[in-house]
Amino acid sequence: MINLPYGDFHTHSSFSDGTCSPGELAALAAQRRIGVVALTDHDSLEGLEEGEAAAQKEGIRLIRGVELSLEFPIPAADQGQREHPGEFHLLGLGISRDCGELDRALEKLREARENRNLRIIEKMNRGGIRVRYEDILAEAGALSGPNSRRALGRPHFARFLVKAGAASSLGEAFERFLKKGQPFYEPKKNLSLDAAAGLLTRAGALPVVAHPLSLRFPLEELGPWFALWKAAGVRGIEAVHPSANRSQSRRLEALALGCGLLVSAGSDFHGDNVPSRKLGETSWNARIPRRYSRLLAALASEVNP
Repeated sequence: MINLPYGDFHTHSSFSDGTCSPGELAALAAQRRIGVVALTDHDSLEGLEEGEAAAQKEGIRLIRGVELSLEFPIPAADQGQREHPGEFHLLGLGISRDCGELDRALEKLREARENRNLRIIEKMNRGGIRVRYEDILAEAGALSGPNSRRALGRPHFARFLVKAGAASSLGEAFERFLKKGQPFYEPKKNLSLDAAAGLLTRAGALPVVAHPLSLRFPLEELGPWFALWKAAGVRGIEAVHPSANRSQSRRLEALALGCGLLVSAGSDFHGDNVPSRKLGETSWNARIPRRYSRLLAALASEVNP
């Protein structure tokens, strides 16, 4: 265990809703003595080439990843469908460079995300906040026009709302306007768990459920869900995440191991968009323990190079 590097298996760059470029992310990881980082931008693989080149220069390893949003509500373990206020996300860790099917699916998801963004803009204007799509592109630092492949998300809208004086902080912008159930929230088209897990597996990646507490199920009910997700192709659970405290992380880890699932850990780093999250750190302000980098053995032995 002593030879394992410090790792962070969930981060975002400016190619989705983070504020660091992939190169800046790699440099920050090296500065913090983090030996391996997974870049898991939402619906986008576009930052991976830059991230890999920068990671090689910095002497660290970058895991090629992505984060997908899944359909929710999902089939319940004991009854039809359940309505919950939560969200369901899936990480793909260790994506092959030969992943045309996944890339085509992500392009369709980006189109759905753009349509969702346009609906949010309509709601904001109806709500008395004047905004154009170009304003959100500018906030994200993204290129306008059809050549832009960056995934614009709610954090970019949150930053605009703060600048417009409608909210005093990014957190307030989400709580008052953008989270599920609030006036500017808009759902977007998502994949089913089966479809997403299949796409990731065929792309050589390990499907890992991200921040399972975001589904808003009681923690004690998650065991049966983990078993169902494993049957659908899930290979791991992100037990360490800013949404889980130390005790909850330990319980999530035990549940995952009890189901024969791998255990992952990540900061879900977004740079200045979520300043409370520090690269390579847990919710209890400690380094992500090296033991979670055991995940590298699964990536080396089971994921296509």
